[in-house]
Parts: sequence; C-alpha cells; structure tokens
Amino acid sequence: CLPLVSEHVRNWPVIGPGLRSCGALFVPDDPKAQAATLRAAQHRLDLGASLLTFAQAPISLERHNVGLFALVQRMGLSITPVQAHVGSRKLRWQNGAHFMRHYLRLAQRRRSAVYLSFWPGFIPSPDRSARAWLHLVRDLLAVRSVM
Repeated sequence: CLPLVSEHVRNWPVIGPGLRSCGALFVPDDPKAQAATLRAAQHRLDLGASLLTFAQAPISLERHNVGLFALVQRMGLSITPVQAHVGSRKLRWQNGAHFMRHYLRLAQRRRSAVYLSFWPGFIPSPDRSARAWLHLVRDLLAVRSVM
C-alpha cells in the first residue's frame, strides 16, 4: 500500500524518511504540479498497487483528492474508507493543533492503543461526481469519528 501525502510531510523527522523509503507519493500544493502525482498514481495502480490517501486532507489537497477519486472511478477500482481511532481522548489530534507536537507527545508514551475501523469498500459509480464521492467518504468518516 503506497501512501499519498502532502509534500510538507517529506521533511518531517522520522515520518518523512519512513514514507520516502516505502515509495510514498508526495502531493504538492500547486494544482498544476498535482497532475504529475496523479499520473504517477495511475502508473502504480496499473501495476496493481493499492494507494492510501486521506479524505480529510487539507483543503489545499482537495483538488488532488477529487482527481484521485476521478481516476479510481474511471479505472473501476474500489475505495475502502478507513478511520483511525486512538484509545484515549487525550491522544486525539484536534483540528488546529500542530501535528508534530501531537506526534511527539504520542511517541513519548510507553503504550498507546490505536484502532482501525473499515467501512465496506465500494466502486464509485458514474452517477455521482468524484467530488461528491469524496465528500460522501468524508461524511462517513466524520460520523464514525464521533461514535
């Protein structure tokens, strides 16, 4: 499974090198440059790879995620929404908090429980736009995160 993540993550300590070593695709903020990332994603999908992206990514990546959903829709591939949950409310990354501070606080703990919830996979039909499918997935994950 190859992750697609924001270009900003490339140089983060520990996380950036780990993602680079597993062949992650880094998505730039510039919409024109994102097209090259989509072509690389299509090439990897053609080779049988699975890709991981975050539907809740920042607005700067919305255009890219819409493009990725459109690509998957065009290729007739499946999308499986996944939500990560931490065992303690104190460990949740809250909107607006700096991710690295959150990550370092989490990494200092001796033990932390993380649970993954999987929604059923689906093939996005052409009766909705890729943007509509992206927003549907975001809505599903938002509902699950408050449960």
